[in-house]
Amino acid sequence: MVLMRELIQTLAHKPEEQRPSTESKDATLPRFDPEGAGADPSAWCSHADLILKDHPMQDSALLSALNRALRGPAAHWLSQMVRGGKLTWPTFKEQFLSRFGGRETAASALIRLSRERPSETESPGAYGSRLRSMLQMKLQDLTMPEVINALALYILSSQDRRFRRLTLANNIRTEDQFHDEMRILPYNDQPTSSPRNSLTEPEAKRSRLSVPRIKCYRCGALGHRRTECRLQIPTGKEQDIRNPKEKRPAASSKVTCFKCHEEGHIAPNCLSSRKRNYDSIDERRIDSCVVEAPAGRLSHLGESYPFYFDSGAECSLIKESLASKFSGKRITDVVVMRGIGNTCIKSTLQILSTVCINGLTLEIVFHVLADDYLKYDIMIGREILSQGFDVNITQNSPVICKTKVVNACGKVAEDAVNINEVDTDVIGNDRDRLISVLEKFKESFITGFPRTRVNTGQLEIRLIDPNVTVQRSPYRLSEEERRIVRERIDELMKAQIVKP
Repeated sequence: MVLMRELIQTLAHKPEEQRPSTESKDATLPRFDPEGAGADPSAWCSHADLILKDHPMQDSALLSALNRALRGPAAHWLSQMVRGGKLTWPTFKEQFLSRFGGRETAASALIRLSRERPSETESPGAYGSRLRSMLQMKLQDLTMPEVINALALYILSSQDRRFRRLTLANNIRTEDQFHDEMRILPYNDQPTSSPRNSLTEPEAKRSRLSVPRIKCYRCGALGHRRTECRLQIPTGKEQDIRNPKEKRPAASSKVTCFKCHEEGHIAPNCLSSRKRNYDSIDERRIDSCVVEAPAGRLSHLGESYPFYFDSGAECSLIKESLASKFSGKRITDVVVMRGIGNTCIKSTLQILSTVCINGLTLEIVFHVLADDYLKYDIMIGREILSQGFDVNITQNSPVICKTKVVNACGKVAEDAVNINEVDTDVIGNDRDRLISVLEKFKESFITGFPRTRVNTGQLEIRLIDPNVTVQRSPYRLSEEERRIVRERIDELMKAQIVKP
């Protein structure tokens, strides 16, 4: 027993490096799609670095993991990039970042993050946490001089477009390197405004092209011409030198109708002639349902309610304030209503009610909507037409009536009796003998219940045996089963097959 205990303890404390490792087979890289929202190649590489640090892979294992992780254009690029030979993560990472633009400087990262906007479902707190995480991921490996240089370039690039090249180049790591880059630009040169500043810059600060100085030959001042001089006083001689066309009286811009002698229109558009000839008018009102909708009255539980008929509606609607007065089956389905305004409205309650219109009983499913969405208390749609009703719309009211149907009579072919489908407990050779006997008399059999009374015999069925005392009541049938029994008994009684 002592030897067995020592063996178990030795196996339990076996070094992990001696055990067969299968963790690398289960290592899964995060998915990456360049076309997805918020795709960040450098962040994906950082995540993959952490996984491959504990689960190193190469060649076929790395290719299999990349095939499962990459999506879209990245997966297509991977199939073209692999040309045989060895595949290692550092080699793939360098080609991946050069292909999908994962290499960016700290200043360009700040520019990109400044353009980030919260999504529609993102709260301000979540947006702030996401920005801080992105900044920490971009700046955590940088030194303090690199962060200061990146912030300076970010501010300069927003004011002068000449600094864009520095923000997109390599990171400026030291203060001396930053000053060396600044010496390239002369200190006495005016900054070149960026497109962002040019939109908000005042009009007076924009550089204007130099124009030749203009001198007035009347007053001798600079900046305007002789014809624009304010001191110009026309004389009689100068008026004669002007264009003789200016002496002509200006033509009147008003037009006058020679039929009604009123200004503002010509004879073909005269309204007075149109009123005399109504048949030639080219204007009609087609929005009759908007001006005065066809209205009627329906009764429910002894109460009368006004309703309006809309032939363009696929369902009937009722206001929420009036729905409590209607009885019937309540259905809690979510139905989207389109066509009410420019939005989609959802109805979460439907009422199947029985109403009476023009002496006819109809079952209508009313969709309950808020009072603000409906103009009328009750609106009936065209779904009542599927119940065998017609709607005749007069000038201001609908008339509902039964649909007139002409049924063509035709002879219904009766199915022949198939003896082989007889339901019997006889099996084997006895069944074959039974079928052979029934085949001789199959012309005497019918399908379903008999329709006429036969005189070959009479059978009396005693439902209660007088010699037996019933100890318990019979089992009750369900409502559906009792309905079927009543239908079968009524059918046999009409054919005089059974009598009560």
